[in-house]
Amino acid sequence: MTTLVDVRMTAASRKAGFSKRKLQSALLGAGIAYVHEPELGNPPENRENFRTGDRELGRRRMRTRLEDGSGAALQRVVELSKNENVALLCVERFAVSCHRQVITEMACEIEPALQTMEIA
Repeated sequence: MTTLVDVRMTAASRKAGFSKRKLQSALLGAGIAYVHEPELGNPPENRENFRTGDRELGRRRMRTRLEDGSGAALQRVVELSKNENVALLCVERFAVSCHRQVITEMACEIEPALQTMEIA
Protein backbone atom coordinates (compact mmCIF):
# COMPACT_ATOMS: atom_id res chain seq x y z
CA MET A 1 0.00 0.00 0.00
CA THR A 2 1.09 3.56 -0.65
CA THR A 3 -0.14 6.57 1.30
CA LEU A 4 0.20 10.24 0.49
CA VAL A 5 0.48 12.29 3.68
CA ASP A 6 -0.56 15.87 3.11
CA VAL A 7 1.59 18.04 5.38
CA ARG A 8 -0.03 21.36 4.49
CA MET A 9 -1.69 23.17 7.36
CA THR A 10 -4.70 23.78 5.12
CA ALA A 11 -5.40 21.19 2.45
CA ALA A 12 -6.74 23.73 -0.02
CA SER A 13 -5.30 24.95 -3.29
CA ARG A 14 -6.09 27.18 -6.21
CA LYS A 15 -4.44 24.58 -8.43
CA ALA A 16 -6.96 22.21 -9.94
CA GLY A 17 -6.99 18.83 -8.23
CA PHE A 18 -4.89 19.76 -5.21
CA SER A 19 -7.66 20.53 -2.73
CA LYS A 20 -8.28 17.83 -0.17
CA ARG A 21 -11.45 16.22 -1.53
CA LYS A 22 -10.46 16.17 -5.20
CA LEU A 23 -6.96 15.00 -4.38
CA GLN A 24 -8.22 12.26 -2.07
CA SER A 25 -10.70 11.06 -4.69
CA ALA A 26 -8.08 10.94 -7.45
CA LEU A 27 -5.61 9.12 -5.23
CA LEU A 28 -8.15 6.52 -4.13
CA GLY A 29 -8.94 5.90 -7.79
CA ALA A 30 -5.24 5.10 -8.27
CA GLY A 31 -5.09 2.83 -5.22
CA ILE A 32 -3.27 5.36 -3.03
CA ALA A 33 -4.51 6.25 0.44
CA TYR A 34 -4.68 9.89 1.58
CA VAL A 35 -4.03 11.25 5.07
CA HIS A 36 -4.04 14.91 6.06
CA GLU A 37 -1.76 15.80 8.98
CA PRO A 38 -2.23 19.56 9.47
CA GLU A 39 -0.15 19.44 12.67
CA LEU A 40 2.88 18.82 10.43
CA GLY A 41 2.22 21.99 8.44
CA ASN A 42 4.65 24.89 8.32
CA PRO A 43 3.09 27.96 9.98
CA PRO A 44 2.67 31.03 7.74
CA GLU A 45 5.11 33.08 9.80
CA ASN A 46 7.88 30.52 9.09
CA ARG A 47 7.34 29.96 5.34
CA GLU A 48 9.36 32.93 4.13
CA ASN A 49 12.39 31.59 5.97
CA PHE A 50 12.32 28.53 3.72
CA ARG A 51 11.70 30.43 0.50
CA THR A 52 14.10 33.35 0.55
CA GLY A 53 15.08 34.00 4.13
CA ASP A 54 17.15 32.23 6.70
CA ARG A 55 16.53 28.56 5.91
CA GLU A 56 18.41 27.40 9.00
CA LEU A 57 16.13 29.53 11.17
CA GLY A 58 13.12 28.04 9.37
CA ARG A 59 14.45 24.54 9.94
CA ARG A 60 15.04 25.23 13.66
CA ARG A 61 11.54 26.67 14.08
CA MET A 62 10.01 23.70 12.29
CA ARG A 63 12.00 21.26 14.40
CA THR A 64 10.79 23.02 17.57
CA ARG A 65 7.20 22.83 16.33
CA LEU A 66 7.53 19.10 15.69
CA GLU A 67 9.13 18.49 19.08
CA ASP A 68 6.71 20.62 21.08
CA GLY A 69 3.26 20.10 19.63
CA SER A 70 3.26 17.85 16.60
CA GLY A 71 5.03 14.79 17.94
CA ALA A 72 1.97 12.56 17.74
CA ALA A 73 1.43 13.39 14.06
CA LEU A 74 5.11 12.77 13.33
CA GLN A 75 4.92 9.43 15.13
CA ARG A 76 1.87 8.45 13.03
CA VAL A 77 3.90 9.10 9.87
CA VAL A 78 6.78 7.02 11.23
CA GLU A 79 4.47 4.12 12.10
CA LEU A 80 2.82 4.28 8.69
CA SER A 81 6.24 4.32 7.02
CA LYS A 82 7.28 1.10 8.70
CA ASN A 83 4.76 -0.92 6.70
CA GLU A 84 4.20 0.95 3.45
CA ASN A 85 5.49 3.57 1.07
CA VAL A 86 4.69 7.10 2.22
CA ALA A 87 4.94 10.29 0.20
CA LEU A 88 4.81 13.73 1.82
CA LEU A 89 2.93 16.46 -0.03
CA CYS A 90 3.30 20.19 0.44
CA VAL A 91 2.97 23.26 -1.74
CA GLU A 92 6.72 23.74 -2.19
CA ARG A 93 8.26 21.93 -5.13
CA PHE A 94 11.89 21.68 -4.01
CA ALA A 95 12.94 20.04 -0.75
CA VAL A 96 15.52 22.71 0.00
CA SER A 97 12.74 25.29 0.33
CA CYS A 98 10.26 23.06 2.16
CA HIS A 99 9.65 21.81 5.65
CA ARG A 100 9.13 18.24 4.32
CA GLN A 101 12.87 17.77 4.63
CA VAL A 102 12.73 18.49 8.38
CA ILE A 103 9.84 16.04 8.81
CA THR A 104 11.76 13.36 6.95
CA GLU A 105 14.96 13.94 8.94
CA MET A 106 13.13 13.75 12.24
CA ALA A 107 11.24 10.62 11.16
CA CYS A 108 14.60 8.98 10.41
CA GLU A 109 15.91 10.04 13.82
CA ILE A 110 12.95 8.27 15.42
CA GLU A 111 13.25 5.20 13.15
CA PRO A 112 16.75 4.98 11.61
CA ALA A 113 15.78 1.99 9.44
CA LEU A 114 13.48 4.16 7.30
CA GLN A 115 14.64 4.66 3.75
CA THR A 116 13.94 8.00 2.07
CA MET A 117 14.25 9.58 -1.33
CA GLU A 118 13.46 12.99 -2.78
CA ILE A 119 11.41 13.35 -5.92
CA ALA A 120 11.22 16.77 -7.52
